[in-house]
Amino acid sequence: MLSFSPTIPTTPLDLCKKLWPSVNGKSFLSLIQRIGCNICKLHIMKCGFLTNNSFPMREWHVDHMEKTIVKFVTGLSEDAPRWQRRQHKRYGTITHCCRQINYDVKHGVTNEEVLSFLQKIRLDSSYSSTQNNVGSIGRLDELETRFVPAKDKGYFY
Repeated sequence: MLSFSPTIPTTPLDLCKKLWPSVNGKSFLSLIQRIGCNICKLHIMKCGFLTNNSFPMREWHVDHMEKTIVKFVTGLSEDAPRWQRRQHKRYGTITHCCRQINYDVKHGVTNEEVLSFLQKIRLDSSYSSTQNNVGSIGRLDELETRFVPAKDKGYFY
């Protein structure tokens, strides 16, 4: 049975030395020099000693979610050119905005972050232009109803 010292190994090589002190009478270093350290890394990943970064671009998705919400809530300007109106007609709908936000949620953004950003738009003074516009507040309310968690519904059968 293997006994571990109270010190935690800091490198994969130290960890493998502790896991396999000798193999068939040969020292671990000679075995690693012949086979290579890839087996050592593979075993550590397989055992789960290394933490996996599940959402490597999480910050990007948070920024993308914020930009998507601001673009939707702000809406189209009065003097927008024809191509911008056409793009807004195609991509400026509530469905497309929710689809983009759900994509960001799938890649690491939490629903709490979405709701907190919606509250930030509603309350923060840096978004005062959207707070004064009636259409922006309506779009913000509509977006908020899509991301508020559903309450437990009681069914009467």
